[in-house]
Amino acid sequence: MNLIIKQLSCVTFAAALGFSVVAPATAQVAVAVPQAALGATADSCTSAAACDVAVQALIDQLVASNPGTDPALILASVVSAIAAAYNAGTFPDVAAGFALASAAGIATANGFSALAAAAIAAATTVAAGDTIDLEAVAEASGSPA
Repeated sequence: MNLIIKQLSCVTFAAALGFSVVAPATAQVAVAVPQAALGATADSCTSAAACDVAVQALIDQLVASNPGTDPALILASVVSAIAAAYNAGTFPDVAAGFALASAAGIATANGFSALAAAAIAAATTVAAGDTIDLEAVAEASGSPA
């Protein structure tokens, strides 16, 4: 089934739902991550421990506002939103590194190994000061392992 998903500022993980995305012009996301919540997460990520709490709070907020949505899809949307915001310069690099590492830890704890690997790869890219390949993140974390 082809489905063009509304253009957003993050990578799509529609593949996790079995949809194929048709020619996205920009990165997309399956679960919308509110910019205010993403900004609050960035502001809270002053240390690894603080970021663990902030990322978990963001995930909890998205779970509450999207009942019945696959938790892997929500976490993948968070990873993609952080990556896209980092690329856009709206999520500071240190905070992005902490946030992506936190997301990787949460993914690992929940058995989502492909998603954890994608988050770790993105965090490594941030540490190198490079731009995150949003399509690679989408492909790598499209479904939990």
